[in-house]
Amino acid sequence: MKRSHLARVAATTASVLLFALAAGAAAAAAAPAAVTGLRDVTAEQCRGAGGHVEGSGYCVDAVGEDVWGQPVDGQAINPDPRPGQE
Repeated sequence: MKRSHLARVAATTASVLLFALAAGAAAAAAAPAAVTGLRDVTAEQCRGAGGHVEGSGYCVDAVGEDVWGQPVDGQAINPDPRPGQE
């Protein structure tokens, strides 16, 4: 069955766009926490900085910075961080 030129162009364009979106999503998911700015602290790190863990899962009233130089106060608490991501 023959397809028109317009149908081939549309199919190719859709394939390229889907590939680009999938590649972008994969790259964002694989980006390290230090690059994206998305990181969590443990409850111990929060308490060590003088803060406490709110019921919502965030560190409150902490003073100081994490190993990436970001304020500990306001960061989410991760109960099971991956090695190097705590």
